[in-house]
Amino acid sequence: MKKFFTHHPLMKLIALTLSVALWWFVRSERQNEKTVDIEIAYTKPPNNLIMASPPQETIRLRLRGPQSKLAKVDGDYFSSHVIDLSHGIDGPNNFWLYEEDFKLPFGVYVTQIYPQAIRVLLKPRELRQVSIKPRFIGELPPGIEIQSVLVNPPSVVFESFQEELDDLDFFYTEPINLNGRVHDFEAEYYIDKSNHTGVLATEKIRVSIDLVEKEIQETIPSLPVVLEIENKENVLLEPETVSITVKGPLSKVLKIVKIPPVPKVDPLILNKVFASRKDQQVDIVVEPQEEMSFTVDPPKVWIRFSTQKQKEEQ
Repeated sequence: MKKFFTHHPLMKLIALTLSVALWWFVRSERQNEKTVDIEIAYTKPPNNLIMASPPQETIRLRLRGPQSKLAKVDGDYFSSHVIDLSHGIDGPNNFWLYEEDFKLPFGVYVTQIYPQAIRVLLKPRELRQVSIKPRFIGELPPGIEIQSVLVNPPSVVFESFQEELDDLDFFYTEPINLNGRVHDFEAEYYIDKSNHTGVLATEKIRVSIDLVEKEIQETIPSLPVVLEIENKENVLLEPETVSITVKGPLSKVLKIVKIPPVPKVDPLILNKVFASRKDQQVDIVVEPQEEMSFTVDPPKVWIRFSTQKQKEEQ
């Protein structure tokens, strides 16, 4: 014992002085408190069981210690606190938390843990194939509408407990925004299972949306019938004008309304009529256009030759 005090006495004295000074500094520094939230991660559930209650997402610690030490304990200080479910049983399970579960700087200690126990309800695991429906928000521009929607895959495997599966018909996707869309589009979207506790086999699906212009129809009245022949003397048309109803994609219909089609008699038929010089009723034709349909009213007109008409009146 005597040798302990006489061997290197100066070094021992310095060490003792530093220890006392450090202890005094820690004891004398002002004590503060703060709260810290720590995320919870759940791992290793039993193969035959699944969580059947909304999981506790965070733990709140009430800490006390010197201000300089507490300052180091910020949001990035702790990693997620892991709850090991491997020994869980069917039914309610309590996982208790203790101060020694959390590594803290020297001089900082836990005064409160909330909640003190993490309650997890486990139930037998069941599987079901559940269909997916797209959820749309916003509005397409005027004249544009959805032609078809393809969801790939159309359904996914969902692992849950029996009571939740009994109340489940389908899942929606996250909202798909239609505002300003004028062309076909496709993308991957998350499946919205925010109100369910089970586990999806995949979190994303691909949705393809084909858009098409809305089909409308407009009637253009009083369009003069054109006879494409040089000698039109002594020729009368009854009636001289017709109406044309145009049906097709909105943008094309509006364009045609501004620049109407020309109603006329087929040139081959017209030549035959003029060769015979006899009054005849003929069909009115309109030059066809892609994606458009035309309805003429009346569909036929009379071509009359005035000389013959005069003879009949006599």
